[in-house]
Amino acid sequence: MVAEAERFGVMVGIEAGLHHPLYTAPLTRRLLDEVPSNNLQVILDCANLMSPTNYLHQEAIITEALKLLGYRIAIIHLKDFIVQDGAIKIVPVGQGWLEFEPILRYMKYERPNIQGILESTPESHLGESIAFLQEIYEEV
Repeated sequence: MVAEAERFGVMVGIEAGLHHPLYTAPLTRRLLDEVPSNNLQVILDCANLMSPTNYLHQEAIITEALKLLGYRIAIIHLKDFIVQDGAIKIVPVGQGWLEFEPILRYMKYERPNIQGILESTPESHLGESIAFLQEIYEEV
């Protein structure tokens, strides 16, 4: 795919997540190292890296992902979660447990032109979710 992306001048976006073939940031980094093309980029969704057993260490997980994937991150999905009945449940941004501070700090100071996309936030919650993120963004 990457060879075709290079041929046509487009990007291939990959997204790490616990239920994806690339289920950790280090594994994603390994792929980036093995396919050293800037036409292979990352869609970072930190909620996808959380599990019922690791979410209490999310700041370290998020920091590691940002450090390892760095400038190969093309876009960031902003999504929130809770743990319910022993499983990750996605909720509107601002109503869950994701620690957005390291993500928004990265976006503000390291990559001020990177785009963040609200994902899995229903339209009825957009206003409050955006206000929630803007407040954190201003504070970091």
